[in-house]
Amino acid sequence: MKKLVYLLILMAIIISCSQNIKDKDCDIKELKTEKLSGEVMKLDSELMAPRKIYALDNGFVLYDKSNKEGFLEFFPDNADTIICYGKIGKGNGEFILPTCTQIGNNIYISSINSNYRKISFTNKNKIIDEIITIDNKKGFIGCNYFTKLSDNSFLISKTSENQINIINDTTNEALNFFPFKPKHKLSEFELANVIFVSSMAYSKWNNRMLFAYENYPYCVVADLKDKNIISNIRFKLHENTNRDTKNKGGYASFENPTLYYTFTIATRNNFWALYQDATSKELRKRKVNSEIHELSENGDIIKRIILDKTIYHFGINPNGNYIYTLSLNDKLVPEITKYILKKK
Repeated sequence: MKKLVYLLILMAIIISCSQNIKDKDCDIKELKTEKLSGEVMKLDSELMAPRKIYALDNGFVLYDKSNKEGFLEFFPDNADTIICYGKIGKGNGEFILPTCTQIGNNIYISSINSNYRKISFTNKNKIIDEIITIDNKKGFIGCNYFTKLSDNSFLISKTSENQINIINDTTNEALNFFPFKPKHKLSEFELANVIFVSSMAYSKWNNRMLFAYENYPYCVVADLKDKNIISNIRFKLHENTNRDTKNKGGYASFENPTLYYTFTIATRNNFWALYQDATSKELRKRKVNSEIHELSENGDIIKRIILDKTIYHFGINPNGNYIYTLSLNDKLVPEITKYILKKK
């Protein structure tokens, strides 16, 4: 009798857990589609080599490590003055290999020389620089996603690892998500070396995260509070790419892979993901129109936004009014384009 009771309890737990996970196979051609044309922004100074752009409610920020004045450049909406922050180096207050994470209107910085910052750009064109002290630094070295959850709690991750960590001053808790189930057969070797997270986005408004995989049409939405998967989304894998693998030095890699999702971000109500239905070679030729997918907090794809050009990075302000993108023009010079999102 006891065994029967235990079995029933176990079945109830399994059923309740499975109800939280929605496996969705999506056909991208059947999604609601919107085409957007943007306006190339005219700037007083030429851009050097920006790699990322962050859209704020009061302007935008470029991440450019080639800028000696500061790798973060703030372009406020209400002024012509550019504000720079953060220098590369080993000196006091300088950063070695800095990585940045945007959460709302704040940018979090981590680096391998243990400088952690929370940066805010005010409407008065000033920078608020908050130094973050972490007693328990285990796992922080080399992370590429970092944010502060509360006074004593921090979220970190390395996209090459299939887990995220929530750390406070006394504990180091690893939360393992990613119930990865490829639609075609891959060996354990290939799964370990080929499939890994390319980007993630944390929403402070609902305590959820979106994870996207590199070279594989797959993304996951997870609830950090309940520690479970909310949604898994898969697209059809292209027949002519991302199947054949090669072995170089003990590591597997796809032959000429399609990129799929390459960057994700969260706003107040939704997640957004840059979708590149092209290989790296095709992307360099700039003959592919990039897409941005809008997802609900539950992982449902609301629509696909097809842009009028090939971009390599984008930002959406937290209120979800407009998109800033980074791309290269015909002369291979970086340019910024602004797109206005339609009101719902």
